[in-house]
Amino acid sequence: MPIPQRLTEAIRPYLLALRSYLRCPTAPPDFSSSMGQPSAITEVTDRATLLTKTRKPIRGLDGTQVRVRHDDAAARQAPPTIGAALSSIVAYSASPPRDGTPCFPERAELHRSFGALCDALYDDAELALRMLDGGGYKTYELPELQTQVKNGWRARDLPFREFFFLAELVRRSLDVIGLIESKPQDFDGWSALEPEVVAQLSELRGRERHSYVATAYLNGPLCDFSSPSVLASSLDASIGPVKIRQATDKYLTNAIESVGYAAHLPPGLESCNTIIEFSLRVAVLAPPVTFELLYPRATDLVTRALDVLRVVSGGDIGVSLLRIDTDELSAPTIRETYHERFSPLLGPYLPRRAAFGAPNLPALDEKELASVAALFSRHLVNRDIQGFTIAVQRFRDAWERHWPTSPERLLDIAIALEAIFLNDGDDKELRFRLALRAARFLEPPGAARASLFDAVRSLYDLRSKIAHGADLSQSSKLELAMRTAPVILRRSLEKMLRGDGPDGRRGDDLKAWWKQLELS
Repeated sequence: MPIPQRLTEAIRPYLLALRSYLRCPTAPPDFSSSMGQPSAITEVTDRATLLTKTRKPIRGLDGTQVRVRHDDAAARQAPPTIGAALSSIVAYSASPPRDGTPCFPERAELHRSFGALCDALYDDAELALRMLDGGGYKTYELPELQTQVKNGWRARDLPFREFFFLAELVRRSLDVIGLIESKPQDFDGWSALEPEVVAQLSELRGRERHSYVATAYLNGPLCDFSSPSVLASSLDASIGPVKIRQATDKYLTNAIESVGYAAHLPPGLESCNTIIEFSLRVAVLAPPVTFELLYPRATDLVTRALDVLRVVSGGDIGVSLLRIDTDELSAPTIRETYHERFSPLLGPYLPRRAAFGAPNLPALDEKELASVAALFSRHLVNRDIQGFTIAVQRFRDAWERHWPTSPERLLDIAIALEAIFLNDGDDKELRFRLALRAARFLEPPGAARASLFDAVRSLYDLRSKIAHGADLSQSSKLELAMRTAPVILRRSLEKMLRGDGPDGRRGDDLKAWWKQLELS
């Protein structure tokens, strides 16, 4: 959407003032930075395990280490760039120069043109609302923003929002035209910069929805393919395709917390090999709660995808971190008010693990990927099976609250199996009926059915002993149950997700369904 003519006419004088100050010989500003941006680097030795096709190292295994590199020395020695230079000068333009200030005429014109540009911005109420709304966290309701626009930028002592907005506008425009790394003294891209600034403002003025990207960091399953694989197409107007892909060092770098020598990766990311990502869209100028609910929406979607990945691939896989970011001009930062399940800040206070072990080999194959996609599409809709929600929650607890070697996870697995196989309310012969129904549901007649019957019955007995603190350290039945019980639960949930369970049945209808299965 085109911006008003007055605003277009105010952009050129401001860019000319930036250029004049940049070229001022009296006191050339120091635009170098003493603190470099940290980056994540995956280091490998000859003992590293590589994926078969892409030959990428598998993090979490011997011979592979993720290190956060600090390039402060290199940053101090690096020549300044036009991006850093103009960002600094924009900050100078917000306040008038004092007498005797070096480059006084240039500073005075810079401040005057800054004021004229801000006046033009506030003349366009629609654009001013978007500018103010995107200054950090989404905080204000629309009436509050409208009041701020009406009062104007001169009502505040220092126009922080305005010069931050203009600095980001200039930086983004330089990046788009490919000149952000140019040397300030050699920069001659002003003729290309001006139309891009106009284009960026036009895009913001006409934008109907802000776009964000939700990124979940997993230790596995391994993805031995270079391009992302789509697990689900766009779910609705607010959620884009859900994709799974390899985790590169670029993704890990984006997750680094803090700066300087305090920079570090959140717990668990040293074993990160897999990324789940999807876009989120929310209406411009929507209420703050709409933005705050993006984290719960993203968490629910990632959790369901994780359920299916665990069902199909098994292994000790989990999510260590979930982030929601944006690369749009003046899109509000998402406040983490309701970010709980995969938050590194709350991780120490929640009964779940943030770190998971090395992923299972081999990597997902095409058949497994197709199975994940098919189950995920069905799991996006809650199954209408009595007890299924409880079973899924206990399935998650078995993977996230306990280590794979902990016998206590059998408690959650047993509860999950009871929730779906003993969901008709009959309280007689629970041990027998649980084993019978699970065996008949999962196996055809024969030795495998009998073996599964014995395994579930043994699990039922072990569950009681574990709950009452029995010493099972030397128990061969415990060792067998630790291997077989997770597989039985995964297979049960998979069949339920595929629609083979008692969907939509309640009361006598549910009892009749189970009776027919028992007699089959």
